[in-house]
Amino acid sequence: REEHLALALRAARESIVLLQNDPVKPGYGIEKLLPLDLRKVHSIAVVGPFADVVQLGNYPGVPVRPIAPLQGIKELVGDRVRVETALWSPQAADPGASAVELAKNSDVVVVFVGLSPGGNDRTIGGDNTSMVEMEGVDRATLELSPAHKSLIKRVTEANPKTVIVLEGGNAIGTDRIKSVAPALIMSWYPGEQGGKALGEILLG
Repeated sequence: REEHLALALRAARESIVLLQNDPVKPGYGIEKLLPLDLRKVHSIAVVGPFADVVQLGNYPGVPVRPIAPLQGIKELVGDRVRVETALWSPQAADPGASAVELAKNSDVVVVFVGLSPGGNDRTIGGDNTSMVEMEGVDRATLELSPAHKSLIKRVTEANPKTVIVLEGGNAIGTDRIKSVAPALIMSWYPGEQGGKALGEILLG
């Protein structure tokens, strides 16, 4: 029912946490990345293993109207801004190559990384590059996986105007990533309306 979808949206809105919103390096014509100023931002790269994935956590039920971050951002900005994504292919020799190239040619980058809830194949969408969290499994570290940290490093080097969005149901160490990007968000597993809520947060 519509009231249930509205509740899912409200829960996502109220749970998303802004961890950092530091000034952007001088010379980019933007003081702070968030909220995104569409008068100055004309292209957004939405990248990372969870850019076009709806992460629900464990025991979620079946979503009726799932909205991934890419869809949520696209629907909110409409035709005012060019929104593009890069295919994340964990089986490729260099899964982040296309994301880095897109980052170079975009005004702003939003990169989605984090944890995956465990499943039968212990992956989300075929992605085997994430740290997995599930019952009966201890994580050896609070850090992101090497693949996700590498993606962040390469994307922020290509474009310092990067927002990092963390997804997961658990603590994630940020010491090694918060210094490379001005904006950092924790979205947890935001549910079926999470993509819409995340887009709203990004746009203020």
